[in-house]
Amino acid sequence: MANQWKNERYDGKKFEQINKCDDLDYYDLDKETYTAYGVIGGGIKSHFIFKLFPEMYPSRSREAVWALYYLSNKKKFDCKEESQFLMINSNEGTTQQNYFYPYGIFAFYALRIFNKLKELYAKNGVILSIEYRFVAVDGFLSFISRSHQNEINLLKQNSQNYHYDY
Repeated sequence: MANQWKNERYDGKKFEQINKCDDLDYYDLDKETYTAYGVIGGGIKSHFIFKLFPEMYPSRSREAVWALYYLSNKKKFDCKEESQFLMINSNEGTTQQNYFYPYGIFAFYALRIFNKLKELYAKNGVILSIEYRFVAVDGFLSFISRSHQNEINLLKQNSQNYHYDY
């Protein structure tokens, strides 16, 4: 599917002009057809296609989802459990990144982040290559997450006692 979409849908210049999540149309990646529950989930799947085509597919890593939580200033977005980016279990006192986070929405945010980074870098005379568009985003999101590592460790300290922390 990643190869097919790359060949049929991708135009490097038009890709950056996408300004609606529906126009990106990555919803199929979350369907059962492309998932092996307990084996290949969203993070691993996105990492594979990111390695194939880093200009088209971002890596939805743990760090990336945590970074979105911080980039949104921990905004609740009217979510029942405090954040769309975190899975919070109040009864058990656990918190971790939302590993069910929809890839299409994540990819749209990653594209918006790339466009902002590209603009910022251009002001300083640096040109970001579109061939490695999401490598730049991955590095940026990793930096954001690691900048908050102490708080992340605190938030998920009880999660380490449960089987679903990884």
